[in-house]
Amino acid sequence: FVLTFFALVIIMGFRAIGPLDESHMIIGPLFKADPSSNEGPQGDIEAPVENSQSTQMINPIGVIDPEIVSPTVSGPNVGVDLGNPDQFQGNDGHVRTSVLGEFLADHELLVAVDPQTGTFERVVSAAIIGPGMTLQTFASFRPEITLRSGARLMLVNTSELLIPNVVDGFTQLHLRHGCLVLRGEATRKTIVPLRVGDREIDVHLTGPESLVTVQVSPSDSSTATSAEWVVQIHCTSAAQWQDRGVAAAQLGDGQAVQATTIQANGTMKTTMEMQLPKWYLDSQILSASQRQTAQELVSVLSDSSELSTDLRKAFETHRLLQVQIVAARCLMHLGEFNPIMDTLNNADYRSTWEDSVAA
Repeated sequence: FVLTFFALVIIMGFRAIGPLDESHMIIGPLFKADPSSNEGPQGDIEAPVENSQSTQMINPIGVIDPEIVSPTVSGPNVGVDLGNPDQFQGNDGHVRTSVLGEFLADHELLVAVDPQTGTFERVVSAAIIGPGMTLQTFASFRPEITLRSGARLMLVNTSELLIPNVVDGFTQLHLRHGCLVLRGEATRKTIVPLRVGDREIDVHLTGPESLVTVQVSPSDSSTATSAEWVVQIHCTSAAQWQDRGVAAAQLGDGQAVQATTIQANGTMKTTMEMQLPKWYLDSQILSASQRQTAQELVSVLSDSSELSTDLRKAFETHRLLQVQIVAARCLMHLGEFNPIMDTLNNADYRSTWEDSVAA
């Protein structure tokens, strides 16, 4: 009886300090799970918070990175099997987690299109980018995606980027049309698989000085069909590209830029130039009015799926004519043509007609 009495007193004393669970300051550790147990979540991957726009889950993107764990390793490239999206193991014994991409800034307009339903929504900052999504952006915007493989991707002008599901053990980015920039960030070798036109290539980046620009545009040949494209690739001396399955050659030295033009029929021409393409240089120095117009439009867009409604409202009610025009062109690229036709039928927009027809 005495022992029972003292046991009850001790329990009541512990209960007075706090709840009898793992949060208790004295006996809390007794409630914690054994770290060696196979039950429960493992690793340091944080689960996304539901109903949070800042952690909007689209899907993780896999991009090959031969040396993601140890940037100082200079051994051969490691073959990667992304059939298991959670992790893979290199030939050095290190277990490597699959690589994710993340959208960087809310002040740029990036749209995710569902290929099954044709619906679209604005991608918000910190959203995870991944397989099965089609991404679009428009003139005057320069959305960037950081790839955890050690590279940064930027879309320029009106561009469409498809990230297909894992096929044959890896995922490759597919630039359907427009302009793309890949830049190395970490001082390590990174390979980004890319499809441009009908060509499958690997882009090799070695660090912050390595930069590759890619432009996919319709052929201007009078005999070309709508399915034919011209691809232009520019590489700084610290970067290069190779056809899929071809071993990478030794990188060159100097300041020259290697420029390659690939026609739809497979004809390829390579030259050495002194600077990157004009569209890239122009994108780095957008005029103050262009940046103001882009930011004015983004400021009236909500973080919801009502993107088309927001763009239509901006076209109909915004005080700045240039913002109205950009909104109308965005809607046009998303398949809604009435607003841009309204501007072509209104003399108030005469100064914008030429650019709208070109778009």
